[in-house]
This record gives sequence, structure tokens and C-alpha cells, in this order.
Amino acid sequence: MRTTPADAYNYDIFEPAPYVRSDCTGPTPGTSLARIEVERLDGTVTTLDALADGVMVLETGSTTCPLYRRNIPKMRAVAERRPEVTFVLLYTREAHPGERRGAHVDMPDKRLAAASLPDAAGEWREILIDDLDGTLHRRLEGAPDSATILDASGTVLAYIHDADPAAVAELLDQIRAGERDIGARVRFRPPTPRVAFAALLTGGWQAVRDFARGLPALAAWRLRGGSTC
Repeated sequence: MRTTPADAYNYDIFEPAPYVRSDCTGPTPGTSLARIEVERLDGTVTTLDALADGVMVLETGSTTCPLYRRNIPKMRAVAERRPEVTFVLLYTREAHPGERRGAHVDMPDKRLAAASLPDAAGEWREILIDDLDGTLHRRLEGAPDSATILDASGTVLAYIHDADPAAVAELLDQIRAGERDIGARVRFRPPTPRVAFAALLTGGWQAVRDFARGLPALAAWRLRGGSTC
């Protein structure tokens, strides 16, 4: 029996309610995330300001997240054209937990899930792991697949709710050009059925059923314009 409350951060039953909203609670430019601690795959602890000598792109995701997994090849192409930028992934709660991969019970369990990403999804970046309470992920409004661009001190330069690789590329080019008022149009791209099913089935058939049950609410939210950020 699954007993975790649906509104708990580390939920074991997917509900659309935490994601279907029109407000933007993500970090604004100038916000410092420097001293928030995250783990590496080997269990060592680091902070965002210790990770890069220059600009860094931090994307959120989990192995059960279709939105994150759709981006992996396109974000890699963005990175290959900008070798001066550091790209990292923050492993969060499971977006769509189920009987195969459920809510994380402890940090070793979460590290094991994160370590599966290179083989399961072709992940190529350094993987950082948030704590069980989602301390950093909550600062990033808990979005399943957001992108945050930071400077070397761990200060936010830009944040987008949907990690659109084209928008990330545009923002990075503006930063490189020294522009102060940066911005980019974010285009939502749904994952292909193949990518979505692979991610959901990583969680299990329960994850597939939970997603199907919540899909009408998610689709209606997207049709209304989705997030404002």
C-alpha cells in the first residue's frame, strides 16, 4: 500500500496539482544559490559556487521525467557549441514514481537512481543530487525540467520553467555578448511517445496509470498557456 501524502515533496503518487499553476516562483536574476549543498555520485558534498569557473547551466530532471529526457540530445548540442559553459544536471525527486522506481527512501537509493541515467537515458553531464527534502529543487520552484543559468559565484543570471534548449542557447549568446536585459522566447515541446513511455515505464505501470489519470489536467493547463516563466 502506498501511503505517502500526494502533497509531500518526495511523493510516491503523481498528481498534477503541484505542477498546474500559472504563477512563477522560480529564482529571479541576482538570487544567490551559491552555498546550497548537493551531492556528487560518489557521495561527496559540494556547492554550486565550487563547480564552475564561469557560466553554468543547471537543468533539473529524474530518470522518470519525460520532459527532461526529451531534452538530452538537444541540450548536448547546445553544450558542444559552447565549451566555455559548464552544463550540469540536478537529480530531483522522481517525477513519475511507481512500483519499479518509487519515491527515494534514502540518499543511497537516490544516488543509485541518479547513477542509472547515463545507461538508461544517455546522460552526459556531471550529475548532482539534491537532498531528500529537495532543498535546491524547491528554490527552483520544484519544476520537473527547469533550466537555471548561473555565474561563477552561484548567482542566478536567468531561469526558465521549461528547459527549452533553443531558449537556453539564446540566453547564453546574450550573456556572452554582454547584454544586461536578457530574455528568450520559451517554446514548449512535448516529448515523443517513445521517450515519454520509456521514462514512465522506468517508474513502472503504476507511473503510466498515474500519468494517464493526470494528463487531462496537464493538457488543459498547457492549452491555457502553462507557466508564466
